[in-house]
Amino acid sequence: MSLIGAQITDLWARFLARTRFERVNRFLFNLSLRGLGILNYRNAKESGEAHFLEKVLACYYGSDGGAKGVILDVGANVGDYSRAILSIAPTAQIYCFEPHPGNLRHLEATLGGRVTVVPAAVGSRPGTAELYDYAGGAGSSHASLHKDVFEKLRQQPYQSLCVKMTTIDDFIDEHNIGAILLLKVDVEGHELEVFRGASKVIREHKVDTVHFEFNEMNVITRVFLADFFALLPGFAFYRLLPDGWIPITDRPTENVFAFQNLVAVRIGAPAFRIFAGR
Repeated sequence: MSLIGAQITDLWARFLARTRFERVNRFLFNLSLRGLGILNYRNAKESGEAHFLEKVLACYYGSDGGAKGVILDVGANVGDYSRAILSIAPTAQIYCFEPHPGNLRHLEATLGGRVTVVPAAVGSRPGTAELYDYAGGAGSSHASLHKDVFEKLRQQPYQSLCVKMTTIDDFIDEHNIGAILLLKVDVEGHELEVFRGASKVIREHKVDTVHFEFNEMNVITRVFLADFFALLPGFAFYRLLPDGWIPITDRPTENVFAFQNLVAVRIGAPAFRIFAGR
C-alpha cells in the first residue's frame, strides 16, 4: 500500500469507523465486492466467464483451429459451459462429467453428438457416492455430494441417489490422454476432492488451466483458498472480472465465501502469458 493509501486508511478508521456510518460502510463494502469479481453471478458476461473462455481458447484454437489436448467439463449439468466452448472452438474435444440422470438426459439430447458424455461424479477416489438434490426434481444445477448443502444452506427438502464416482487421474490413464488444456470444475462444494483425485496429472504438468468456483459451499466443506493453493503448486491464481482478471493470494482476507470465478494457470503453460500480461 502506498503512503497516501495508508494515510487514507488510517483516517477512515479514525473518523468513519462509527456506528452511525454502518449503512454507508456496508454499501461501500458490497460495491467493492462486485468491483473485485465477487457476487457477479447473473450471467456469463458479468461473471467474467465469457471473456475468459474467449481469451484462453484463442491460445489453443486461434491459429490452426486445433489443439493437442482435451477439455474436461466436470459438473457439466445440462451443458451450458461446453456449449459456450464449442461456440468459440468448434473442434474442441470435450469430456462432460455429469452424475445426475435427469441432467444427463438433457445433456445427451443437446450435445451428445459433439461431446463425450461421462455419466459419473468426480472426486478423490473411485467407487460410488450419494448425490443430493431437491426432492421431486428432475435434476438441478445445485445437486451436491454434500448433504449439508441442503440441510444447512438451502434448507429445502431433498432426495438422494447413488451415483458412480471416478477420479481425473484414473480417467486420464484409462483413456491415454496426454494433456488437459482446460479443467473446469463446478461441483457444489466438492472441488477440492476433484483436485485431490487429479494429483498425478497435476504433478506431471498435464493440466494447463483450471476454472472453478469459490463460494458459500466452502463454508459447508470447511475448505479455504490456502487448500487450493497447496494442491496446485506452480499455478498462479486469478479472480475473473467482466473484462479480465486480477491476481489473488492465499491470504486470509481473500477468503470471501460468496460466488466468484477463480482460475489457476500453470506457470509456463501457453495460456499463462495472457494472464501474466493481463
